Amino acid sequence: MVMISMPRPIKIVAFIFFVFFSLVHSDENQWSTNGPTGGSVVTIAINPQNNQIIYAGTIEDGTYKTTDGGENWIQIGPDILYPNIRVVKIHPFGPDTIYAATNWGLYKSTSAGIEWILLYPTQNPLNQFRAFIINPIYPNIIFVGGPTTSLQKSTDSGESWYEPNLPSPIGVDGFAIDNQNPDIMYLVSGSVSLGKGILKSTDMGENWFSIQGNIDSAGFGMDVAIDPVYTDILYFAIFDFFNESQSCLWKTTDGGVNWVPININNLMELHCIWDVEVCPYDHNIVFISTRQDGVFRSTDGGISWERKNDGLRVLEPATLEFDTTNGTIYLGTHFDGIYKSTDEGENWENISNNIFLSNVTDLTVNTFDPNYIYVATCNGLYKSYDGSVSWEFVDVGIPYIRPATVEFDKYIPQNIYMSNIFYPWANPAGFFRSTNSGSSWDFFGEDLLGNNHYHYMEISYFNIEDMRIFLASDNGVFISDDLGETWRLCQNGLPSDWYTTISVSPSDPYIVAVGCRFSTMFFLSTDGGNCWSNTNPLPIGTYIGDIEFDPEESDIIYVGVYNGGLYKTIDGGISWIDITNNLPWSEPMYVSGITVNPINTNNIFVNVNYQGVFQSHDGGQSWESFNHDLDINYGTGCLSFASDDTCKMYLGTTMRSVWSITRTTTGITGNDVRIPASVELTNYPNPFNSSTNISFSLPKASEIDIDIYDLLGRKITTLLDSYVPEGNHTVLWQPENISSGIYFYKITAGDFSISKKMILLK
Repeated sequence: MVMISMPRPIKIVAFIFFVFFSLVHSDENQWSTNGPTGGSVVTIAINPQNNQIIYAGTIEDGTYKTTDGGENWIQIGPDILYPNIRVVKIHPFGPDTIYAATNWGLYKSTSAGIEWILLYPTQNPLNQFRAFIINPIYPNIIFVGGPTTSLQKSTDSGESWYEPNLPSPIGVDGFAIDNQNPDIMYLVSGSVSLGKGILKSTDMGENWFSIQGNIDSAGFGMDVAIDPVYTDILYFAIFDFFNESQSCLWKTTDGGVNWVPININNLMELHCIWDVEVCPYDHNIVFISTRQDGVFRSTDGGISWERKNDGLRVLEPATLEFDTTNGTIYLGTHFDGIYKSTDEGENWENISNNIFLSNVTDLTVNTFDPNYIYVATCNGLYKSYDGSVSWEFVDVGIPYIRPATVEFDKYIPQNIYMSNIFYPWANPAGFFRSTNSGSSWDFFGEDLLGNNHYHYMEISYFNIEDMRIFLASDNGVFISDDLGETWRLCQNGLPSDWYTTISVSPSDPYIVAVGCRFSTMFFLSTDGGNCWSNTNPLPIGTYIGDIEFDPEESDIIYVGVYNGGLYKTIDGGISWIDITNNLPWSEPMYVSGITVNPINTNNIFVNVNYQGVFQSHDGGQSWESFNHDLDINYGTGCLSFASDDTCKMYLGTTMRSVWSITRTTTGITGNDVRIPASVELTNYPNPFNSSTNISFSLPKASEIDIDIYDLLGRKITTLLDSYVPEGNHTVLWQPENISSGIYFYKITAGDFSISKKMILLK
């Protein structure tokens, strides 16, 4: 694969359009995705007659189904079913009948998920339902409710509905039914502070009364679980983010008359449990899913607890479901899809194949090999060696890392840099570096604040041996001049504020811009970050979310403002021009992923939340959709060109993983594409032993340099430095006293250069 790098981007005349377009991929002008896997699975349902059939409901993109026990998943009902799923339940006697409670109403399928109807409400369906249950003995009796919607009961499988008697209007967040006596039901509510966090019914849900009793707590009720043997034993989970002194798990042995708090040893966040489940075949085994500490298991009815997180990549499980036929446990997580355990939770295995809902925060493409990509996601760091066709999880040596940003070194491609966000249950935030293409990683955080979020990274390359790394964080901007080993805080005009974005001018590495999180203040440095000046703030919006310099003119800057649209300055921030123009306004309006074509700087790409990608051919005066086959039901996105040409683009999204597209003649207007300077660039043989021929052809005469570099970016030799006429040419390289390994040859004509890889074998 050819690589084109431009320390100072310039426009290149399109000499050989026909040659370039003969090389494009078959997926031309269509966005497609192959991962990485991920997503927030908050509900799981196992077919009672065939345990290989499982349904997983996601927050981001509807319901997924497997028919092979989790080996592969397919999405069901994407055109009908509302994407934000909260509960999926299967009819106990007719498993082709499925119910899905969503943030838009209650849906029903009688065809195992192939076809769906909106069951309730049929009019004005904007109703957030987080709770749904089917009576296990009388499955025509169903209940649905939500935190802002009233409790509804149906006795005819959803054909008609009515409101049972509650002591007062309260939200509904969960249900449980006593399987030994289906007249007894429990309802979980968010009204813990009002003494109505958990209610009970003894007449199949017709009338309800509070059994919160001596639970003196604030917060919200999250879940209730019934002991399958002694059904007067209940476990009640609470979310109380602001009161760590209270227990988040309570137990009763008398049906809710009296409650005792359960102390969970080693639980860092004492105030939040999402889910509590009692093992159906051993009632002494209890599992809880916590907000920030992963999975805990008790084997003595809640007296003592152990963490059970082996194999997990995130510590935010959302729901847990037992397969009663074989003991397999399925775990739905926030951000990282679905896991299973076949040894009672001792070990977990991710089974999210084909669930491409990863939450991407950053994307970087290798300068020397554009097929080599890294992405930072909320469920870890991933890499691709084949241009996003497949993805592999990257183990950085420390578990439960949440990377925020990742960058390849421009000149030393095996150097990779990553920053992460601080979470108290995992590891301190800071800076990671790999010098061997991601095989191993070093952590540097001694000079950084450990309890800090490092949102964004930028690098100034003053020359090939002199670079400066910037980290934008909640507590200011940090600088490193030694590849991240030591850090210092930027001052001299830059306050210790929350900064979410930073950008370095491609045409002048000494010009750096940062934007604030809680205001539209815009700061600029013209000396590489040593001193800063406060330019005029953006005229509208709440905070700056994205900054991008024009590749050729450092005074031209594009800025995306949350709830403010898209702005442009042509005088370095002295004045601002609103270029939102005909971009669709989506509440809240947020423009991200600003990317300027380095060949045609009037060609600009942006991402509009929940509207997709748009491009301009006139510097932002007008915009057109660029969403060919793109699923636009996501929020923000980061855009990047491939390093060898501007036909291939990558889009990292929140909630929808990574997408790619290859633009061809039908997808490009004007001179928007980087055209290769040579018809051919190759060396033969490759790999080689004693010598290799480097062949190239020029569309016109030019001054040419051909240099050889090793894997560390060090120049080995110069093969050619002269004026070369147009036509086909060959240069012979016969390396002496050089060891076997990977080398790069680079052909340069002015500011235009192409590099390729070759392998020497001795």
